[in-house]
Amino acid sequence: MNEPGDDAQRTLEQHALRNVRALAEKLGTQDAIERRTERALIKWIGGAVVVFTLVLVVRTMLSGEDPRVTEQRRCTIEQQIRVVNEMRAFLKERNPAITQAELERRVTVTHKDVRQEAASRCGVS
Repeated sequence: MNEPGDDAQRTLEQHALRNVRALAEKLGTQDAIERRTERALIKWIGGAVVVFTLVLVVRTMLSGEDPRVTEQRRCTIEQQIRVVNEMRAFLKERNPAITQAELERRVTVTHKDVRQEAASRCGVS
């Protein structure tokens, strides 16, 4: 027959197994909850990206810029580059020993006189 120590041992083992099973089920449930939460978060982020992209596309389509304004902007930029190159060539011709850094410091597309000359060449006031 079974001895009282064996019964107590078996009872403890069964109790430990139930605890382990309960812990495994709890961890499995937590993993499932985390996966569901992550999927929901990814869906929300994806939705936000789609909405943001749609807003940008619609905004761009609705606020179509006048082609004349775009053309004037393009002309002005091209003329600024041309004016800078002409001014740098003139300075280099007058002073052959001038360094590239000095040329860049003296004449850039952001200088007011370059912007004004480019604008006048494009007919912008």
